[in-house]
Amino acid sequence: MLAAAVLPAAGPQHDAAEIIRQTVARNDDILEALRGFQYHRYREIRWLDSTGKVRRTDSTLHEVHISHGAPYSQLLAEDGVRLDPAALRREEQKRSRELSRRASRSSSELREFDQEMNERRLVMRQLPEAFHWTLHGEALHSGRSVWILRARPRSGWRPPTSEARILTKVAGDIWIDQQQLRMVKIDAHIEDTFSFAWFLLRIQPGFSFRFEQSFWEGREWLPRHATVKGAARIAGIKTVRLEIDTQYSSYRRHQSPSPVVASASNAAH
Repeated sequence: MLAAAVLPAAGPQHDAAEIIRQTVARNDDILEALRGFQYHRYREIRWLDSTGKVRRTDSTLHEVHISHGAPYSQLLAEDGVRLDPAALRREEQKRSRELSRRASRSSSELREFDQEMNERRLVMRQLPEAFHWTLHGEALHSGRSVWILRARPRSGWRPPTSEARILTKVAGDIWIDQQQLRMVKIDAHIEDTFSFAWFLLRIQPGFSFRFEQSFWEGREWLPRHATVKGAARIAGIKTVRLEIDTQYSSYRRHQSPSPVVASASNAAH
């Protein structure tokens, strides 16, 4: 899985800025790797008190596939209890309605969707210029050689869109497969308060994000684990502290979806 030992940084022939430029160019579509797959997504939301102790945990298990350019998540289980046959049928009916809606979108809806996806890609394309990049070292991840690049916000960089503003507040490390130039691990954190949704939500410094992929069947990188943890203030009134832990598993090549009646066997994770 992961060899944690970090090797000395590579020689000067490997330029961090050029590595990230080439990587971003090859990772333009953030959903590209997941097209053609169905998989399970198990998610726990741990609500924390002011001391960081867990006061409540909620969990869900979904089956996910990419349909008409976007993920669709079908609920299989909640809090470790799989849905009964009647509830599964309702989820299947909900899925059918949503996929039919996506298939019949108007041209204006399609343009709006394309614009949203382009905005996400634009944020990704800002990475080379938004940060000062250094080559921190090399390591093995899923048995493959990776570079570890360290990113720090670049002084004076101006985000071209409101969505890209968050890049001015983030720092962290990105692990990149040396052969495929894929981002296979991210360990990042918020360095300064970040507000969005008209200042209704303020993310506090120290809020962290970790994302990790594994090399599936020795062929391609697919998501394996993600966590976000930290505090946020809502409408200037309430502070919420939480940790969201997401695990991706049970990958299989996508087939035309059929009703899910007994596929929640992994519910009791």
